[in-house]
Amino acid sequence: MKTQHPLTNPNRRTFLRTGLTAAAATTIPSFGQTPEKQHPLAFFIISDTHVTAPENAPDTLDPHVQTINRRLIDLLNSLPGTTLPDSMGGGLLRTPRGVLHLGDMIDSGDKGESPLSIQRRETEWKSFTADFGLTGNDGRLKFPIYEVHGNHDSVSIQNNVINGIISRNKSRPDVTHISKSGLHYSWDWNGVHFIALGIVVGHNDKDLPIGRYKAYDSLQFLKLDLKTRVPNKETPVILFHHIDLLRYTKPCGPDSEKNGEWSACDVAAYHETVRHHPVTAIFHGHLHALRTEHWDGKPKNDLTEKSTGIPVFGSRASGAHGANRGLFYCLVENGALTIREYACLNETDGWKPGTARWENQWTIPLRRKS
Repeated sequence: MKTQHPLTNPNRRTFLRTGLTAAAATTIPSFGQTPEKQHPLAFFIISDTHVTAPENAPDTLDPHVQTINRRLIDLLNSLPGTTLPDSMGGGLLRTPRGVLHLGDMIDSGDKGESPLSIQRRETEWKSFTADFGLTGNDGRLKFPIYEVHGNHDSVSIQNNVINGIISRNKSRPDVTHISKSGLHYSWDWNGVHFIALGIVVGHNDKDLPIGRYKAYDSLQFLKLDLKTRVPNKETPVILFHHIDLLRYTKPCGPDSEKNGEWSACDVAAYHETVRHHPVTAIFHGHLHALRTEHWDGKPKNDLTEKSTGIPVFGSRASGAHGANRGLFYCLVENGALTIREYACLNETDGWKPGTARWENQWTIPLRRKS
């Protein structure tokens, strides 16, 4: 069993293996206090569930995909209170405040606007919201969920998924700030500030290069949120969006915009916005692979063993597609964020009982120097 997965070109000293012991408890909000003085905070992170309606039966669900996703939900419900192995610090897994979803909830949001595609998308979204719910009391999942959209949810059309997230944000538990578009949002748990930023972070919505995703002014929301909701530069911040960062961290210019999913100029503006804030970590999905990196605004090829920056974690797919699935269990305690990966590897059937195990662990300072 693996106990720690090394970062790709990181300063590894900032990711220290620890033996944190967790006691069973449900964390409760307590405003105006630092995370060190509050109850420990636990949450899950999942990604890329790809709820699928087949093209030849758009009003039904792919039974294999549905089985995998329901096993995932049942697993999330069953993990709290179980014992962590000694390699993961031991103790009991705490009850999470919620589940962060890194996007690609459904599969057909990028299949165009034909009547068939619309029907598939509507079937998929209806299934996702029924199974995953919203508040922890209205679906199969027993915890509140906080999702962002991915490219398989919508490329650049304000479809039923985008409108659904906007509607859900109005009654999503604990949310305190919603963007002008209604799509992006933020909230606080136990002194930690979370910001949901959609598919990519950017501001150009009307002059999109080919292949680029509509950002819905997520960069403007990020700037406003940090200014008005995180006035204290000591407040830990966790960001999440769908698309990965390092591939699009490159010099800003005309050549960098060709055939890209994310404008290099927007990525540069994103880094300039957050580099002055103590961002604890950034999470993304999309690649269906585990990625651990530091992001210092430099192109990937310029990173060295001494590179520092914001810790970035890419999640394996949690639902359909491929043979490797994973999820993150995150715990804020004693001034640190510990991320543990629970994974089901080389198992196409997906999350069958007895096929998953604890694979990796990372611990990072909650308050990283900006």
